[in-house]
Amino acid sequence: METFSLLQTSLDQTIDRASLEDASDAVRSVARADCARIQRELFGIVISNLERDEALAFQTALLKRNFPTELVADRDLPVLHESFQVQRIDHRGEVLVFTDSMGRERTRPLTDLVFLTGGFLNRIEFKTEWHQHLDFSGSEGRGGGMPRLTNEREFKEENELQFRLDFFFWAEPNRLHAVLGKETAIFHQGKPLRLKDRGGLIGMMSALAELLPPARVNSVLRAPASGRVYSNLQSYENEIRWHFHRLKP
Repeated sequence: METFSLLQTSLDQTIDRASLEDASDAVRSVARADCARIQRELFGIVISNLERDEALAFQTALLKRNFPTELVADRDLPVLHESFQVQRIDHRGEVLVFTDSMGRERTRPLTDLVFLTGGFLNRIEFKTEWHQHLDFSGSEGRGGGMPRLTNEREFKEENELQFRLDFFFWAEPNRLHAVLGKETAIFHQGKPLRLKDRGGLIGMMSALAELLPPARVNSVLRAPASGRVYSNLQSYENEIRWHFHRLKP
């Protein structure tokens, strides 16, 4: 069965939570409880994998609340290429030079660069912690045994801020990326950059954004100092797919 997505007509569009929840009443497959996530992840693609009738009903309900959308078959939305990670990015004349953590270099001409994206995003990390405590359940009453030392496992979900850059090219490998976490570094023009160096990262984004026309960079690179943070990697990539869909001939 063919499924469909609703896309924003502009990345500047906003809709409040209550209006989104009211619009969701028009379709059985979108629950009110889903609306917090939909609003949080609103970066180009509103929702995917809806049957055509439901997508049209949701689109109509959103339009009544001043939130126009574009209906697109899921099979027509771009699928992003597999990415290869690099650590160093150098711009030398008419070429870009990328170096991975093993010291291997890739040189790509600027004429091969199709699209460039960057920004901060939240990464959900699942961690396991072990805690020790004394179990007195077997030591009650006269003659009871000694309390036992037991281990208890706790699962925790943590948000970790990351910074990421993605370069898309006409020729293979079509996608290269650099990712920066709280304990790592990337290099631009030989200068090391860490997550806490917001000024340096904004400067790098501004310099890289000048390599392409505004229509071929993502929203954060157009305004690096905006402070916008993607809710997760999927939101970051959804905006890229949204841009690619609009750039199609």
